[in-house]
Amino acid sequence: MGSPPPIVFITTDTQGRDMVSAYGPAHWHRPGAADGAEVQLPATPNIDRLAARGTLFDTCIAASPLCTPARSAWYTGLPPNRNGAVCNNIAPSRAVPMLGELLAQAGYATHHVGKWHLDAGGYDGAVRGGGGFADDTWYDLRRFYEEVGRDGANRFGGWLRGLQDERFCFAHRVVDRAIGLLQRRDSGTPLFLAVELDEPHGPYICPPAFQGRYDQDRLPRPASFPACPHDKPRLQRDYSAWLAAARAAPGEYPAYYHKYYDCNSYADHEIGRLLDAVERYCPEALLIYTSDHGDHLGAFGLCAKGPTMYDHTVAVPLVVAGPSLPAANRLECLTSSLDLFPTVLDAAGILGEAGGAGADGRRFPRSAGYSGRSLLPVLRGGRAAAEHRSAAFSEYHRFGIGQHQAGGCYPIRCVRTADWKLAVNLLDGDELYDLHNDPGETVNLIAAAEHAAVRNELHDLLLAHLGETGDLLAGPGWARRPWRGGAAERPFEGYFTTGYRDRWPSGSFFTW
Repeated sequence: MGSPPPIVFITTDTQGRDMVSAYGPAHWHRPGAADGAEVQLPATPNIDRLAARGTLFDTCIAASPLCTPARSAWYTGLPPNRNGAVCNNIAPSRAVPMLGELLAQAGYATHHVGKWHLDAGGYDGAVRGGGGFADDTWYDLRRFYEEVGRDGANRFGGWLRGLQDERFCFAHRVVDRAIGLLQRRDSGTPLFLAVELDEPHGPYICPPAFQGRYDQDRLPRPASFPACPHDKPRLQRDYSAWLAAARAAPGEYPAYYHKYYDCNSYADHEIGRLLDAVERYCPEALLIYTSDHGDHLGAFGLCAKGPTMYDHTVAVPLVVAGPSLPAANRLECLTSSLDLFPTVLDAAGILGEAGGAGADGRRFPRSAGYSGRSLLPVLRGGRAAAEHRSAAFSEYHRFGIGQHQAGGCYPIRCVRTADWKLAVNLLDGDELYDLHNDPGETVNLIAAAEHAAVRNELHDLLLAHLGETGDLLAGPGWARRPWRGGAAERPFEGYFTTGYRDRWPSGSFFTW
């Protein structure tokens, strides 16, 4: 077994699977331009180039459709409810081992440039490096603003200069730093380099060459745009109605979307610069590309992200490429963003399959809550793609601390298989979708008697997952759904106050 490979981890923000052209039109549901003209689909030639070099995973489900919780899963391997970062503006618990820390302990040089959003320091960050990454090369939005300046009249400050000069674009400076680290790397020390673009997240700042590439009236529209979510949970109906009231006309596409598409193409351009540098300075690297979540794209009159589990927001792109891995490969393989943590540790020789020892004998101590599976056995042919996982799970709690919009506290637990999706909205109505016959998730089948068997099977799977992972919010409310009649509810089991089930009624603490 050779030395551990360099690993380059590339991420974007708010770039769902729908925004990557390598996935093809199968994931755009009935696109149609307002005037019948040819529809402009997103173009991402550089991400497509990476996919041609490696494996594109057809269906990767984010641990949460929200920035901080989704990112916390990458770096802890735990779902947000277990690592502590349940919403924006909260950091993972200091007691949770972080990916960078584990890699640094294993001898990797660890560097992070780009968006972090995991230090509870607000959107821009708290300046100091975190998560086990070197502080002297650390770069985040706060350090970016230290360079480009702020403007009290506009919260984006010097970043707005990027509309005229790419040197003031965040992605450009992030990639410049990443290229410098690749050029200067010590080939005798394994490298883990995280390169995290904020783009195409708002404010959608991109240089002149990328502005105006897309026509608002020619953007693809989901089949559900702007459908009234009459059979959806109450919060979704309220959310859609609130947005509809702000539109000039019922059929108007959200006004920022052409800028979003422009910025999406710009993010791809910067990824292309990074890929060129990897090919030149570090061709032996394992490359992993993904995004934290997507955008509703106007489905059901909704925009951005929030308390829903539609594929528009939870299905994210995932490409893995490396010299010894298959090229031009596309797998219809259900995966989770939680799989990235064990994949990186497996590649580094720290984590073997199912938590066993890596090739060099080092082992990461696993505990309850870890449900990710390394993708390397699938990529190397040791496991069939269909056997990787039969279900993926996602969750939501609230948008952020100090941000009470989008319904405030609104817990959701979702289970998705290849053909079905069940979302249990703890304080609201629930959802069931037949993804094979209704990929746009337009018809909620939660009350359909003919689908009760598959619904209940998914419900049992979800409840079992809550117990197996020690979900923070596990409790009877997830089982007591009006459509289930309490059939899945667990009996009350008493309290564990000394580490064992105490026998309070009898007082027999010392006998079992």
